[in-house]
Amino acid sequence: MKSMLKKILRWLFGDYAAYHVYRNGANLAAPANGFTVRQIDAGDLQRSPDTDIGEQAFYLGEGAHGFGCFDGDALVGVCFYWHGQRYLKRNFWPLAEREAKLVQIITLPRMRDRSVAPTLIQESARAMQALGFTRNYARIW
Repeated sequence: MKSMLKKILRWLFGDYAAYHVYRNGANLAAPANGFTVRQIDAGDLQRSPDTDIGEQAFYLGEGAHGFGCFDGDALVGVCFYWHGQRYLKRNFWPLAEREAKLVQIITLPRMRDRSVAPTLIQESARAMQALGFTRNYARIW
């Protein structure tokens, strides 16, 4: 049944992709895993010895907020939110005033399965609320 539905959708729409859109507007509990998350700038990315982290500077700039997850002094994951005019470059989901979209998240491979990404998302969402944003969206595919 599912494969038949997919065939019909491809016939009607051509190539397509199914996405899940998540939003967060609730108060969040504090993490208990020992990582710290804070807002970052280009200097934080440049100081990282990991090229995967350093290459993410494109996501910073006006209309962007970047956050880093630190294991001690080591930057082990980053994420970026866009809003306003900056977000119009992506323009997948219509954003209202004081809403932002998570446009990029990366965790170093050696830190996978240690809850870096969930911690980063949770704590950055809390920080975005403190900055006055009422909702954050993320598109997962």
